[in-house]
Amino acid sequence: MNDTKIISTGFIVSDILLLSNPYLLKHVNTKYNQKSKNNASETVEAEDTNIILESSPDFVSPSTSLKSKSRKKKKNLSKQELQQEQELLTQEDNFSIETSAYSVKTLDTIPVSQLEGPIKLKGTIQLQELAQLFRIPSTEIIKFLFLKGIPSTINQLLDISVIQLIAEAFNQTVVFETDNLQLGDKIITSTSSHELQSRPPVITILGHVDHGKTTLLDTICNTSIANNESGNITQLMDAYEIESSYKGETKKIVVIDTPGHEAFVNMRVKSLNVTDIAILVISATEGIKEQTIEILESIQKLNTKMIIAINKIDQLNADIDKVKQYLSSYGIVAKENGGDYNIVPISALKSMNIDLLINTIYEVAEESNLQANYHQKAEGTILESFLDKTKGPIAKILVQNGSLKLGDIIVAGSFFAKVRAMIDTKNKKLTEAGPSTPLEVWGFEEVPISGQIFKVYDNEKDARLIIKKYKEETTNSFQSSITNFSNLNVLSNSKSIKKLNVIIKADTQGSIEAILNMMKNISQEKVQLNILLALVGELSIADIKTLTTNNAFLINFNVPISFAVKQKAKQHNFNIKKYTVIYDVFNDLEMEMKKLLDPVYKPYKIGEAIVKTSFKLTRGVIAGCLVNSGKLVQDCEIEILRNNECIYKGKLDSLKKVKENVKEINAGNECGVFTSDFQEWKAGDVVYAFNLVEEDAVL
Repeated sequence: MNDTKIISTGFIVSDILLLSNPYLLKHVNTKYNQKSKNNASETVEAEDTNIILESSPDFVSPSTSLKSKSRKKKKNLSKQELQQEQELLTQEDNFSIETSAYSVKTLDTIPVSQLEGPIKLKGTIQLQELAQLFRIPSTEIIKFLFLKGIPSTINQLLDISVIQLIAEAFNQTVVFETDNLQLGDKIITSTSSHELQSRPPVITILGHVDHGKTTLLDTICNTSIANNESGNITQLMDAYEIESSYKGETKKIVVIDTPGHEAFVNMRVKSLNVTDIAILVISATEGIKEQTIEILESIQKLNTKMIIAINKIDQLNADIDKVKQYLSSYGIVAKENGGDYNIVPISALKSMNIDLLINTIYEVAEESNLQANYHQKAEGTILESFLDKTKGPIAKILVQNGSLKLGDIIVAGSFFAKVRAMIDTKNKKLTEAGPSTPLEVWGFEEVPISGQIFKVYDNEKDARLIIKKYKEETTNSFQSSITNFSNLNVLSNSKSIKKLNVIIKADTQGSIEAILNMMKNISQEKVQLNILLALVGELSIADIKTLTTNNAFLINFNVPISFAVKQKAKQHNFNIKKYTVIYDVFNDLEMEMKKLLDPVYKPYKIGEAIVKTSFKLTRGVIAGCLVNSGKLVQDCEIEILRNNECIYKGKLDSLKKVKENVKEINAGNECGVFTSDFQEWKAGDVVYAFNLVEEDAVL
């Protein structure tokens, strides 16, 4: 089975991460070959071409052509529109990619005109189209999302939650028309259907690293996941089903487990997009942490139902009141204290109050009246995807509406599948699966994008037409990202900065996404990371050739290594390391980058001497010195000062004690000092002796 390419060859992480989706590094096509629908879209296209090309030696700023177009339109524009257009042009001219990732304007400094009345949208919209509607440069939206940890491109399809976030930040009002079932990254069920039935709740367990998310999952699901995780941290998104009794009936809950490490921020966002109830786990001993705040803000922005589980209450240093006090600063007050939130103290390890937590989940689900249509064609979300050596591309999906059947034809973005197997969380093969069912689906032609919406179509012909239309409408589709990568080389314009070539092979797209997010946090001012390949699947013999040809660093994450590949690597004297923990990738990558840096030495003073006299010998002038402190050592670095001014820096070539050559002279002794590069010794000169010690490289 061929590897499924996610991104391909030759771009610099420090530049491209600002403008791209972190788990695909989608190609930003700077050659626009479609006719612009209006002058506003021409402005946005030229502006965003400027983002990519402005540092290229052959690039000419588009501002001149934009202003030329602007003059032609002036006769038909009002005074207010002319002023707004001029503001856009000024902002476009002032934008610089060299500073955009580090020096970004605050929202208060961005001129935004309040539009008359709300903007009506039906669902997802491209970033550049939203910029046109808001009458602001798309660069400002890109920079705003980057600061929020959401890398994006001008052609990025924005979901409802992100659009609302942008609208709030830029003081705009957006109204969504909810006639369609599919909105952004969420499946919305029409409430007018008479065929709706109750469905199980989908909950997501979230929280900071080591606050007990997976232990809670083990306790609820009666599993032992935590004991089998590499590095004792969750690194994959997975789904589970549990059944328990509530009000005399056996009911089901779907549980999604997510990583807590900061590198997996996009996984957490994806999980929230399919979540009915979020369980935020907070340690009673550690309290609120960085990822806790990030998750809390995401939950509140998405308006997702939330239950707070204060864990580890069995430990002596647990402080439940302190956690509650901090939560109150976010407007989260427990129901027993007059608030609106369910806060449940638990111990996942000791199984304390777990029944209370499960009952609370059922109560919140009951209040939410979760429903779906079991009789329509299935819709849902790709949770995760990977490449199996024998079964081919496999997608872990969540059916959210309708029922999925064996043989159904699925379209997820530009990806096609005819369902040939459905495996539930208990490893049982199914022929049909209804709403709120997590599954493994076999039958995709390629590894689909995690987080993407899927829908079922009547026949293959219709499905292929939908995919064709999707590719035509979406210039940042998966296929264009792997076939049109050549223009990304324009980003590699800095010859002075050293580069480390990197190849990534990983088990899932989620893993690649996390690795690329991690790379974004590594300083690249001195060494840039140049991604040659990022592939889902096992390492191949061709990959070994690419590695050795390009002297690349390999990140082989959670994928097995075949015997043939090991033998090929041995022939090339290449050592393959298999990574299972993202921390190790981070450490080794930094170490490889530091190896490319020139050594930096710091002088450490070891002694001081004063010149008493000087005398000539055949080989040159010798300085007769008295060592005042420390010692003088042959071949050490010296500085000679006269009247407190340095007159020479160099190396001490030889030392003599009387007529004998010695290696070093300690304080209180007289000696002869000789250096071949300095002969103008005078009595009273001061000699400082140094050792140069190599310091640890800093990126």
